[in-house]
Amino acid sequence: ESADIDRTTELLLSLLTRVCGRGLDGEAEVMRHPLVKRQDVRLIGSYRALLMAPITRSAAAVGMSASEAGLLLPSLEKVVATLNEPVATHAAARALGTLCGFLAETLACLPAALDLLLTALAKAFAGVEADYDTGGEALLQVVEAGARVYTAVQDRAVAARYMQSFLEPVVLMLSSRCAAPAPGVADAEMVALSLRMVAQFVRFLDCAPGADGVPHFAGTLSLLWPHLRAASVAFTHHEGAVSAVCEVYAKMLLVLKAAAAADLQPVLEDVLRLYDAHGYPATMRTLSTALEVFGKHAETHASFAAVLHRVAQHLRVTGMADKPDLAKEFFRCMQQAVLFCPPALLEVDNDALEASFDVLLATVSPAPPEREAARGALQYLRTLLSHSRKAHQARVLGAIAPRGAAIAAQCVTALAGRAPQLLHPNFIEGLWDLLGRFTEKDVQAGLPADRGAQAWVAAALQEPAVASLLAAPRELELLHALLFRVVGAGAPKKVQFKQVMVEFAKLFASQSHREDWMDAFLSGNGLPLLGSVS
Repeated sequence: ESADIDRTTELLLSLLTRVCGRGLDGEAEVMRHPLVKRQDVRLIGSYRALLMAPITRSAAAVGMSASEAGLLLPSLEKVVATLNEPVATHAAARALGTLCGFLAETLACLPAALDLLLTALAKAFAGVEADYDTGGEALLQVVEAGARVYTAVQDRAVAARYMQSFLEPVVLMLSSRCAAPAPGVADAEMVALSLRMVAQFVRFLDCAPGADGVPHFAGTLSLLWPHLRAASVAFTHHEGAVSAVCEVYAKMLLVLKAAAAADLQPVLEDVLRLYDAHGYPATMRTLSTALEVFGKHAETHASFAAVLHRVAQHLRVTGMADKPDLAKEFFRCMQQAVLFCPPALLEVDNDALEASFDVLLATVSPAPPEREAARGALQYLRTLLSHSRKAHQARVLGAIAPRGAAIAAQCVTALAGRAPQLLHPNFIEGLWDLLGRFTEKDVQAGLPADRGAQAWVAAALQEPAVASLLAAPRELELLHALLFRVVGAGAPKKVQFKQVMVEFAKLFASQSHREDWMDAFLSGNGLPLLGSVS
């Protein structure tokens, strides 16, 4: 068996040697065919481990010459050269990503490899400039490959030099396009794809910070800030370009962290300007990232509070009609505020929290509600109810209490056929958390324990969409009693509550057997742990 493995390895090495152009007097015509080149780079990517032979990682760590690198450099040259072939571009990009992902530390020790990667990055950027039909996915894979290797370079000065060499043409392009007297759609699309490449590059710069807590590439990336702001102004009306700017903002905040503190306020101002102009969902994604990174810093709370208040008030006034993506990102942003920066939402003298509940009701009330937006709204409600500390409990419950009946009604009517079945688990979970919180003995919202939530459910069950199908009054009485046998005093019975509400939803999904569904359910067939309720 060992002999077979050795023989197979020997044959594969021989094949890889021929693929990489070694041992041949000259390439045969067939080897120059684009389809053959595509298969060659696929082979290189599949057998990347053999390219290291006889290199060891310990030897690579102390540096090596090109002659000592075996097939590694020739294979890298082959892959980079194949990026020019439209038929093989995607295969070459994947092979390059595979090589750099698994052999980053070794390639980082080879100056020739670093130069080849810079060539690959230049080709990727030239593809954008020349509008080659190579596809955004391939370009992003090339950029990711370069970032992974440059991050592994131990000499910070060398790494910074290569990073700057990649970013310089991007900066020049942004300057020229933003300075154009009347930038068009083609300019905006090119800027968008170029900035997506930059975002991908920044995303994979995940090396550990230096002794001063600042990543060694922070100075190089800081060159981008003014050009990003200029691009956001020049292409305000093009959502693709603005989304790309916001994506780079978010990735830079996430990677640079404390090193980006001085740029946080200008970023928030620019994001808010873009939101006011067109309400792009990407602005909320950037704000969510900023809250995650800087929410724990006390000096940022006032700025975040002002932004959250302005956004929530704007959505309360304008409504969420035809804005499902914005609604989803808004609730994700508010959820991040609860998790990472609660003082900006719960310790300020404004009504951003109350406005967010009004937006929540507007999001879950349509028939049917938009799935992802409603799911985000209900997850925000659950996060707020479960993560608010005792110091914030009175504030949270006081904001929910005047809207509790409306929220409960929306949950019940959603289960009664207004919402698609895929959303039923979300409405059930939201209703459970709402009722559970308002039946606790230490409720501080000005409502006697149990009374508020009981009144909400009673009113919800009298909604026309519900009461008209629960024709027999006894069904209403039994359902109401059962709900509060589950939710009421004593140990919570979440599983049973979910079973009750699932059966409740089934009643409205199918009109058959309505007369005896509750009797059968209460007799133990559906919920044996509860027994019967009289």
